[in-house]
Amino acid sequence: EPKSGLMGHRKSNEDFVQETPETWGDCYTEGSAWHHSFPPFNVKLLAELHGGRAALMAKLHELFTTPGDFKPGSYKTEIHEMREMRMLGMGQYAHNNQPTHHLAYLFS
Repeated sequence: EPKSGLMGHRKSNEDFVQETPETWGDCYTEGSAWHHSFPPFNVKLLAELHGGRAALMAKLHELFTTPGDFKPGSYKTEIHEMREMRMLGMGQYAHNNQPTHHLAYLFS
């Protein structure tokens, strides 16, 4: 999604759903755009998509420093993964949740 620089939720007409990247659910399983925008399968391509290695590192740093606020989205209520992410105090990083386990390793 061009505005946030993160993965976006597209409608069938290819427009993006207008929601903050802190919104959980909908097209994201147990997470938000922050958690699903850094697949580790091809890190070279991931860096290219973010505009280069330095830009990828900057976006990862932003993930760890953006406040751990969230919107329940399609979950409609807070689930324990949301609460635990906020309690961890590491921004949008949610080590308690599988979609983010690899994110810290991307700095290497």
